[in-house]
Amino acid sequence: MNDKAKSTSGWLYMLGNESMPELCKIGQTRRTPEERAMELSGSTGVASPFHVIHSFEVSNVHEAEKEAHKILSAYRINNDREFFKIEIKLAVEVVELVAKRFLQKDTINEIKSSIVITKSPSQKTKSRKQRNLEDIRKKNRERVDRSKKSPLTHAQVTKLRTEKKAKKGKN
Repeated sequence: MNDKAKSTSGWLYMLGNESMPELCKIGQTRRTPEERAMELSGSTGVASPFHVIHSFEVSNVHEAEKEAHKILSAYRINNDREFFKIEIKLAVEVVELVAKRFLQKDTINEIKSSIVITKSPSQKTKSRKQRNLEDIRKKNRERVDRSKKSPLTHAQVTKLRTEKKAKKGKN
């Protein structure tokens, strides 16, 4: 397979079949997942039709499928087939994580445009470094404030420490 074919966009899908409830098929197609499900359901060796559990349009369908199969290899029932004996919820999570790495650019832009990030005016203008410095200064001010509330003066604290050290030295 040439490099151009390897980077073809398509669909990473999960199919289920009520005749095989403990299995799911994880594969790829350049057509729609529904078309692929119908194609597989047309075989005389299949007792009931396949249905789409989940699908993602990805930019590099071959690599996405390969990665999903590699992660789920412990659940694969036959290395020559794309069927996995796995809890559907776990399979969906894995396929979704893999697909996110290979999302189509237009899908990413669509997602980004739907996300609204609100920042306070101070967050917009200050860098992370500035905010960290401010946090450190604030903590230092709080320490100083606490020390001012102490009933003992610095000299008294020093004297107590000296006396404590002297007692330890005698023991």
